[in-house]
Amino acid sequence: MATEMTREQMAGGWVDIVQFTRSIFPDYPALPLVLPDKTYASDFTLQEGRIRSIYLGPSHTPDGIFVFFPEEKVLYGNCILKEKLGNLKYADLIEYPKTLRKLKSLNLGFDTIVAGHYSAVHGPKLIDQYLALLEAQGKDAR
Repeated sequence: MATEMTREQMAGGWVDIVQFTRSIFPDYPALPLVLPDKTYASDFTLQEGRIRSIYLGPSHTPDGIFVFFPEEKVLYGNCILKEKLGNLKYADLIEYPKTLRKLKSLNLGFDTIVAGHYSAVHGPKLIDQYLALLEAQGKDAR
């Protein structure tokens, strides 16, 4: 299960992403491509709204989504939100901050963010912290 954009990204770039990952982690397995058999145009909900997938624009990757669990007040930040910049090879550094500002503007009311890398559990301030990291990265690139 995935968004249509993720399916397209997988179909068109699987070999490259596996090679890139293996260049950093040589023991990473060279797995064959298996495409999702169910796709959604963009946002989708599961379990009668108890799980919400939210796409707000390009960020760490062109297709990254957030997953929100309203009853638990938890947001899974995927690779989009983490305590360090991490690998920005596939990031859209122009749109990334805009995507995070859109997330903030939704006022979803979550108390916890589960990050995709590094330390797992954070509070909502992680969004502003990551925005500051992106801003500093942009200044360093100038």
